Amino acid sequence: MAIAALGALLGGCQKPLPEAGDSSLTLHTTEVEASAEGGSYTVEYTLENPVEGGKLLVTAEHDWVRNISVAEAGRITFEVAPSYEAAERSCRLDVAYTGVY
Repeated sequence: MAIAALGALLGGCQKPLPEAGDSSLTLHTTEVEASAEGGSYTVEYTLENPVEGGKLLVTAEHDWVRNISVAEAGRITFEVAPSYEAAERSCRLDVAYTGVY
């Protein structure tokens, strides 16, 4: 009986999760063409109804896309390293917001 009461007390101290579906993340651009010389690029986004503690996470499929930053609200910036090969290359960036379930 004491264990059940302790579980109820601990359960009552947890912070409730945000409502699922309240946040919405929209990328304004879903494709970026980079030159063979590389350079700095920006993708703008809109985040509606952000949740407290929510984070924007961006990862690149290849290491020649680097210095990814979400420091400025509404903008994902990154650098593309120069390509010394004749063949085209592509890289997917995965963008997620921890407040969107």
